[in-house]
Amino acid sequence: MKHSVCQFLIFLICLSAVFTLTATGQTVTGSLVGHVEDAAGAVVPGARVVITDTNRGTTREITTNDEGNYSIGSVEPGIYRVEIEQANFKKFIRENVEVAINTTVRVDTALETGNVSEIVQVEETQVQLKTDRADVSTQITSEQVEELPLSPDRNYQSVLDLSPGVTEAAAVGSAFGNPNGSTTNRINGQNERYNNFQLDGTINNQTNVISQTAIVPPPEAIQVVDVSTNAYDAEQGRAAGGVVNVQIKSGTNRLRGAAFIYNTNSYFKARNTLS
Repeated sequence: MKHSVCQFLIFLICLSAVFTLTATGQTVTGSLVGHVEDAAGAVVPGARVVITDTNRGTTREITTNDEGNYSIGSVEPGIYRVEIEQANFKKFIRENVEVAINTTVRVDTALETGNVSEIVQVEETQVQLKTDRADVSTQITSEQVEELPLSPDRNYQSVLDLSPGVTEAAAVGSAFGNPNGSTTNRINGQNERYNNFQLDGTINNQTNVISQTAIVPPPEAIQVVDVSTNAYDAEQGRAAGGVVNVQIKSGTNRLRGAAFIYNTNSYFKARNTLS
């Protein structure tokens, strides 16, 4: 009996590990892809590609395939330095490559002939046009969430209508049935019940009322809000309308806080021009 129980527990642990690995997909990470060739346009296979997170100092490494292509998946959101090198070519470095959740960032290069000790450093902004994925999505940054006018309860859903096809936020339910102040948005004309809300890639829908979010994080805690409205990956799933994925900021070594006040004193209201 004890032996069978142990086997069952081991099975559950392995099963949970599989689901954990599956969950760490594009919904909470991004991807870095690219193509490496020489000045004449010939592909460069076997080139060493190293990406370094400039904030954490972590690195990942890969080599280009026979077609000169490389692809690095499950990249944690952040700012990266991309280094590409191959024998008999100058080393290529691109700084400040930003990878966000649910995005694919492309860094291509044409290596110049020379010594590896020689460096070609590029700091130009990357092309924003999507060429590696067909989904329609919008990234709402932390600056937008914190600086743009929000609802009186400071709900980030007030700015979801920055995304094309998303309606203005509307109140739903009562204070008793909706204590966290969740609002509703219609996406591409679909019913609000067809939307799927996520928090760091985890389902964040109310179990009894699917049109409400279970947790509404404060604006200061939000790193980015990814709003996918069409042709999103199957891993997003569970939605006929849109998928809203909120990424929370990671911790730092510094203690930080925020304070705010909301004043509704009628003395500060604008005068009625018709009175």
